[in-house]
This record gives sequence, C-alpha cells and structure tokens, in this order.
Amino acid sequence: MILVIIERLYEAVEARGPVCLGLDPSPEFLPQGLVRTAGSLPEAYLKFNRGIVDATLDIVACYKIQIAHYEALGVEGLVAYRDTLRYIRARGAIAIGDVKRGDIASTAAMYARA
Repeated sequence: MILVIIERLYEAVEARGPVCLGLDPSPEFLPQGLVRTAGSLPEAYLKFNRGIVDATLDIVACYKIQIAHYEALGVEGLVAYRDTLRYIRARGAIAIGDVKRGDIASTAAMYARA
C-alpha cells in the first residue's frame, strides 16, 4: 500500500512539479465576504479550500491539511477537515493529513484552542 502512494506522489511531482500546498486556514486570512456568506467558519474553510484546490490542481503535486486549524473549530471543524480530504481525493489528487503535534508557533496556537 505504501508503495502505491509513493508511486502516485512521484508521478504527480513529475507531471506538475514538487509543490505540496498547505491548507492551513486561519480566520484572519480568509476573505471577509466569504466568511459572511458561508454561514459558519468551518463552512468558510471548506469553500476556501475548494477554491484553492480548483485553482491549483494542475500545478500542485499534493495537498497537506493541518488538522489543528480544524480542531480549533470543534466538531464542525473536523467535518470541514474530512470534507476537504474528500474533495481533494475526488479530484484524483493526493491529500496528506498533517496530524503531528509539537509544531510551529501558529499551529501550536491552534492546538491550544482545540
């Protein structure tokens, strides 16, 4: 199984380049119009992520989703995390769940809020 994902990643890097795009949204960096119209912050995260994925699918080898940013929003945030993973996979792209602890300051701050 590991060999399969490594082969897929190698092929993606060869086809689109070596970029792994991080989807680590924070409220202060989202367009305020999107936050207002989404209905909730987790839904805004999901819509933002979909837009980023759609805009970069042909130039990115894979996507990394940092769970702390979603955990900080509770259960609804975890649903947005899950749905982001599903959205990426449905487009045939590689999604990496970044679930490590003891990360950089901005991520540690999100873990503290979770």
